[in-house]
Amino acid sequence: MCQALDELMADKMNEGILIGKHEGILLEKQNSEAKIRTIISNMLAGGVSCENICRFLECDPSFVEQIQESIQ
Repeated sequence: MCQALDELMADKMNEGILIGKHEGILLEKQNSEAKIRTIISNMLAGGVSCENICRFLECDPSFVEQIQESIQ
């Protein structure tokens, strides 16, 4: 009985670890996107062209244009 309980607890702990890792990955992705938006905003404010931003950051021009419209 103790072994079964230990295995169940270990399974639940592993499940919790996987859930935590997944949530961490999602949070990291959100933070990364916010940082990229800030970088693009700063580059636009500094007069860098959309074409150059896309080349430097390897992003889509529509993403840069969306940020540019939100600034104006």
